[in-house]
Amino acid sequence: MGARLNLASSLALDWVYPEPQVLGSSTYDWSFGDVSKAKVGVGSSGLPVTFSPGFDASRTIIGNKTVFLQSQGTQTQTLKIAVTPKDSIAVDMQVQAPENELVNPVITSPTTDDSLGIWLSPDGHDLQIYPPDLVLNTERVFTITIDVTPKASQLKYIPFVEVHLRDLETFAEKTGNSFSHEVPGLGTWTWSTLSNRNWHLRDGIVREVHWAAQT
Repeated sequence: MGARLNLASSLALDWVYPEPQVLGSSTYDWSFGDVSKAKVGVGSSGLPVTFSPGFDASRTIIGNKTVFLQSQGTQTQTLKIAVTPKDSIAVDMQVQAPENELVNPVITSPTTDDSLGIWLSPDGHDLQIYPPDLVLNTERVFTITIDVTPKASQLKYIPFVEVHLRDLETFAEKTGNSFSHEVPGLGTWTWSTLSNRNWHLRDGIVREVHWAAQT
């Protein structure tokens, strides 16, 4: 009872989840039992970010088809994502096209194919791509087709796109009151408690860029 969980970082963090009880310039405290998973973000509140994501990426709507009229029924939008790995080939991407009160977008291509690292949700609203054959410093282009059904008379629609580079994760089990991990370019991160604990750790960093959806 009364134990605290602490995160200390040599970086200024843009966001921390879950919201800590104590928030400082580089020290954050929670009740130990309040945190099962924690996430922090760097570079989300200001541009440009202060670190390299480790890849080049772009998102393009082919033919600039972003405006949809309800009178024309379901219309097709073609999205192109270009990715060039720079640090690692562990680059993946996600396209989210949820239905809302204004539009029902459904991703129709590509479809799920385990051999290509592609998973499409059964409702067509979530696409995840984990390509197994990327090459460093070589551009790879992915083409996504979306059937867009407007519910409003006229709207502009672009799906949410996110590209990640997942740094090698550290798995560890130990007993003690702290755990530190240095990530090149992103500083040193230290989790600690006031008393010894049995730690089961999965420590990793995801570097990402994203383009927000628009409706």
